[in-house]
Amino acid sequence: MNGASIHQSEAVKSFLKERSGRVHLKRLPVYSPDSTADAVESGLN
Repeated sequence: MNGASIHQSEAVKSFLKERSGRVHLKRLPVYSPDSTADAVESGLN
């Protein structure tokens, strides 16, 4: 998840609320060309 406005929409909030405890969100860096989602997930960066 990043800070894009679509991720803060009512539809997304409702989706997450309906699945409370079943979805884990992880904030991604704003912009980091040297980082990949896999590296962030594994804690390499």
